[in-house]
Order: sequence, then structure tokens, then C-alpha cells
Amino acid sequence: MATTKIIVKQEGKVHLRLKEPFDGETDFFFGSLAAIYERLTKEVVGISLARLRCVFAKSGYNLDTGKAIIRKAQVVTKKQKKYELGKEQSD
Repeated sequence: MATTKIIVKQEGKVHLRLKEPFDGETDFFFGSLAAIYERLTKEVVGISLARLRCVFAKSGYNLDTGKAIIRKAQVVTKKQKKYELGKEQSD
């Protein structure tokens, strides 16, 4: 019987929760801080990208801007099984 490993990755994901909905949504996930501003404006987020970059790490990766809460997200993934020519393989 194969075992499944659960892997928690903490890098590269940002969870943003707006206090007021934007386009009917309050929760957003982004791959980077810069990606936030591809979808939302600094007025919606409550902080500019330049300022966010300065204070995000200092805040312990958990920042409340007054309009949004921005956190470094933990992503839980399952180790994938690899298949080669019909044979199951695991790492």
C-alpha cells in the first residue's frame, strides 16, 4: 500500500481578504505581491505596492491595511504519483 505525503508550502502565495467586497468577492489568492495590483487598485487594498513590499515582511507576513488583511498563505498539496508507460511510480 502506498503512503501519501502531505507537503505544506509557504512560499509564493498571498491571501488577501477585503473587509468590503470587490466585484462580489472578499477573498483572493495571488502568486506574488505584485500580482495583487493586476486585479485590485491601491485604493481597494489600502496600501501601495511599494509600501506593501517595505512593511509586509516586517509585519510578520500578516498585515491589516484597514481595508484588507494580507497574509502569506500556506498551501497544502498532495504528493503526485508519476505514471510511466502504464506503471505506477512514486518518489
